[in-house]
Amino acid sequence: MSNVDFINTSPLVLCGPLLRRVDPGSVTVWFALKAPATVTLRVYTGENAGQGTGMVQEGSRQTVQLGKYLHVVAVTTSGTPLVPGTTYRYAVAFDSAGYSAGAGLFDPGILSISEIDARAMLLYPGTGASWLPTFVTPPTNPSELRVLHGSCRKPHGGGVDMLPTVDALIEAALRGGPPRPHQLVLTGDQIYADDVADSLLALIHDVIRVLELPVETLPDRKGRPIDKQRLAIGHRQEVLKEEGSFTSSVAKSHLLTFAEFAVMYLVVWSNVFWRNDLAEFSQIYPREWNFLGPYYDKIRRGEVIWSKWPPPSAIEKLTLFLAERKALIDFQSRMRAVRRAMAHVPTLMMFDDHEVTDDWYLSSGWCRDAVLPHDPQRPAPGGSAMGRRVVQNGLLAYALFQSWGNTPERFAATGEAGRIGRELLEHASAWSGTEDTHSTEIARLLGLPTTMSTSAPLHAPGALAYHYEVTWPGYQLIVLDTRTRRVFDGGPDDPPGLLLDDGSLAEMLVGLPDPGPDAVTLVLSPAPVIGVPLIERTVQPLIGRFGKAGRDFVDYEAWGFHPYAFQKFLGHLLGPTPVRRHVVTLGGDVHYGYAARVRYSAKAPFRRAGGATEGVIVQLTASALKNQDSKTEKFHGMGYVPAVDRLPEMEHAVGWANPGGGRRIIGDKEVPTEGGAAHGPWIVQGIPAMGQRGPDRTLTAIPDWQYTVSLIKHIEDDPTLPERPSPGAPRPILDFDPSVDRQEALGRYLTAAANHKDYLGPWGSGKEIVGFNNLGEVTFSWGAGDAKTVTQTLWWRLVGMQDAAPLTRYVVDLALGPSLYSTSGALQPGLPPPEEPAQTRRTS
Repeated sequence: MSNVDFINTSPLVLCGPLLRRVDPGSVTVWFALKAPATVTLRVYTGENAGQGTGMVQEGSRQTVQLGKYLHVVAVTTSGTPLVPGTTYRYAVAFDSAGYSAGAGLFDPGILSISEIDARAMLLYPGTGASWLPTFVTPPTNPSELRVLHGSCRKPHGGGVDMLPTVDALIEAALRGGPPRPHQLVLTGDQIYADDVADSLLALIHDVIRVLELPVETLPDRKGRPIDKQRLAIGHRQEVLKEEGSFTSSVAKSHLLTFAEFAVMYLVVWSNVFWRNDLAEFSQIYPREWNFLGPYYDKIRRGEVIWSKWPPPSAIEKLTLFLAERKALIDFQSRMRAVRRAMAHVPTLMMFDDHEVTDDWYLSSGWCRDAVLPHDPQRPAPGGSAMGRRVVQNGLLAYALFQSWGNTPERFAATGEAGRIGRELLEHASAWSGTEDTHSTEIARLLGLPTTMSTSAPLHAPGALAYHYEVTWPGYQLIVLDTRTRRVFDGGPDDPPGLLLDDGSLAEMLVGLPDPGPDAVTLVLSPAPVIGVPLIERTVQPLIGRFGKAGRDFVDYEAWGFHPYAFQKFLGHLLGPTPVRRHVVTLGGDVHYGYAARVRYSAKAPFRRAGGATEGVIVQLTASALKNQDSKTEKFHGMGYVPAVDRLPEMEHAVGWANPGGGRRIIGDKEVPTEGGAAHGPWIVQGIPAMGQRGPDRTLTAIPDWQYTVSLIKHIEDDPTLPERPSPGAPRPILDFDPSVDRQEALGRYLTAAANHKDYLGPWGSGKEIVGFNNLGEVTFSWGAGDAKTVTQTLWWRLVGMQDAAPLTRYVVDLALGPSLYSTSGALQPGLPPPEEPAQTRRTS
C-alpha cells in the first residue's frame, strides 16, 4: 500500500482517545490526528440513546501540527466540579476539513471506516453498557479506592504484555465484578528509546514517511552534519558512543530523531500503524543474509541449529532478530485492548531513563560529556551536539505525548500558567529539524543545561516543570521528578542525589494542597524509594567497584546510594506541611515487584525544620509490564534471601545530622578478638551520621531520627491444589473472572496452569519477589485512627498461560503504633528494636 493510499484509508484519529488527567475541575483527553482540527470534549453525568445528558464540563482546543499528517492535541474541560466516586461519560466532536461539522468518535472515518467497528474498538459490550466512553472519579472513602500501576513496557521485551490486563479489569467491573479502577499510574519507561527492535524501527521509518514528518539533520559531536550511513538500523551503537558519549548497552537501533521518538509513542498506544508485515532480516541485514545463503530459511524454520562455536555474527544477529520479531507480533496482537483501556481510566505518567536513553543524567560526568554543548576548550570529549540533540528530542516527545496530558494547565492556550508549554508547542510545530532558533528555544524551554556547576540542580531555570500533583477529597497523588532535578555533589562518576536541593523539595512536597490528616497520600518515584538489600547493598555496589563501566552497567542511581539526599527526602516526605502520616510510594524501574514498610520517628528530621515527625511509608513496586528476562525470573525464584525460605531481618536505622561530619560515639558494640568477643565504642561519622541497631550493639545516644525497614511477604496461604494431571492429559486454559472469589479463582488458575512449582519458586519464595511481568493493583482498608492497611495485588501469569491473575498479594499495616522513642522522649540504654508488626511478619 502506498503512502497516499494509507493516509486516504486511515481514520482521522491515529491514536487515542487517551483519557489523561482527571481532577475535580477538569478532564483531559489526548489525541493524535492525521489532519488539523478543533477538538471539543464534553463530560456528562448520563446518556440517552447514545447521547450524553447532564453536561457538566466542556472544552475545545486546536491541534498542533508536527508533520503534514500528524497533529496532536490534549483537550481540557472546565465547568461544574466533578463529584468523587461518580461515573461520568464523555463525548468528542471534531471540526476538520473533509468531515462533517462536529463529527463524533463513532461517525464513519473518525475512529474506523464504520460505526460498528468503531464502537467495538472503543466500548465494552453487555446489556445496559454505555454507548459513550466512561470513567469513575476517586471516592472520598479510601477503602473504595482502586489504583493500578506499572512500568517498563518494552515492545520486544520478554513475556506477555500486562497492560492489556487493565482492559480485562475494567470489563470485569462492568459485568458486576469489583469496583472499576479509578486511576492508572505509569511510573516510567513508557517507551524504550535506547533498546528498539530492528524491525520496529523499520516500521517507525515507514510511518514517518507516511505522515511526512520533517527530515531532521543530526549533528556529530562538534555540530557538523553526520553521515547518514552511520545511522543505519541495527548499527547505531558505535556512533552513539563515539559522537554522543552515550553509555546504553543496547543501542543498535536507538531512537535519534524527534520523528522517531514521536512515532514510537504512536505504535505503543495505537493499533492503526500495525497494518503491514514487519521488515524481514534481508531488508535490514542484507550482507548477513547473503552470508547465510541456504541456511537462512532452514534456521528460520528451526530445521537447523548452528552447532559451531563461536557462531558467526550473522547467526547471532539472525537469532536476536527473529526473537525480537516474534515478541513484536505478540505485542501487536493485544494492542486493541490497550487502546480501549486507556480510553476508560484516567492515566497519569512520569518519565524514567528509557524515555530518552539508558543512563540519562546518570552522573555529572555523563551530563558533561553527552548533554552540554560541545566546547573545544573543555577536556575531551568536551560535550556533544549529537548527544544534546537526542536528549532534546526524547524530552520534547515526552512533553508532547506524556507531560501535556499530566499537566494541561502548563500548556494552556491562554494565561501565564500555560506560557512555557504554549511556547514549546509553537516552536515544536515550527521546527524543521535543523539547528535553528526554534531548536535553541526548544532546548531552553525543556530545561537542557548549558553549564554544570558543583552541587547545583541540573535543570535550567524558567523551563517546563515535570513534577505535579492531583488532589481529591481523601486522596492525593504526588509525582516526583527525580531525573531533571538531580544534584551532583560528588565526583564525575558518583551517584546523584535524586532530590536534594531545598527549592525542588519545596516545589514537590511542601505547601501542596492539604487533603486532610486522614487522607491517602500516594507518591510516584520511578526508582523505588526502598530497594531490595540484596540488589542495592550487595550486587550493585559490588559491580560499582569496577569503576565507571561497572557503575554504568548497574544504573548506580538508587535513592540509597546518596545517604544525604535519601535522609533529607524521608524527613520532608512526612511533613511538616501538609502533615502526612500514611504515605504509599509507587515505583517501578527494577523489573520485579515487591513491597516494603518503613516506620519513621524523628525528633529532628535531617535538614528539615518543623519539629518532630512520626509516620509510616510503604513502598509498593510493580515492574515490568513487559520486560522480564532470565535474571528477573531467577530473582523471582530466589526471593529476598537466596537459597533460604525466610525474610531478611528487620533493619533499624538511627541517624544524626552531625554537623562537621566528625566521629561520634553513639554506644558500644561487640568487637571480635582472639579470645572471644569484647566491647568497644560504637562510632559513626559523616553527614549524616548513620548506624544500624542490632543484638551486638547498645545505643546510648538519642538519635535525631530513626526508622525500621521491613520487607513484606505475600500474605495469603497457598490454595489447595489437586494432583497434577498426567503429562499427556489435556490442560484446559480457563478464563479468569475477577468477579468470583479471588482465592477460588487462584486455585482454578493454578490448576489449569499445572505448574505450581513455578509459582512457588525453588525454595518456596517466589511469592516474595515477582520477577515475571506484572501489573500492580493498590487498595486500602481505611478504618478510624490506626486501623488502616494498604494492599498491593500483583497480577501476573505463569509460564504457558495467556491471561493474568491476582497471584501475589501483600497486605501492609499503616498503623503508626508506638513511637520508636520511649514515651518520655528519651532513649533507654539497651532498648531492643521494636517488634515487627504482625502484618509484615513471616511465618514459615
